[in-house]
Amino acid sequence: MLHAAQGLDRSLALEAVRIHYVTSPDRIMPAHVNNLALQIRKDRAEREPAVDRELRQLQHDLKHGLVRGDAQLGGLPIGGWMGNLFPARMR
Repeated sequence: MLHAAQGLDRSLALEAVRIHYVTSPDRIMPAHVNNLALQIRKDRAEREPAVDRELRQLQHDLKHGLVRGDAQLGGLPIGGWMGNLFPARMR
């Protein structure tokens, strides 16, 4: 499938098809689906609150093993942090 190669899920591709047929009388082509889907994804990302975006990114990183979460801290990746918790000026 073309949308899988572009990293687009099926629902996003179908939404792009729906928008294309509402806004254009032209025959749909794969480039139309890709371009519209990317526009939809960008629009959704711009509307998403920063907190939700950061949580989604953390969940993605944990899922793919990019960050190890600490179970005692709700899965947050700060348990094994080695460093100074307070800057020098706060000591």
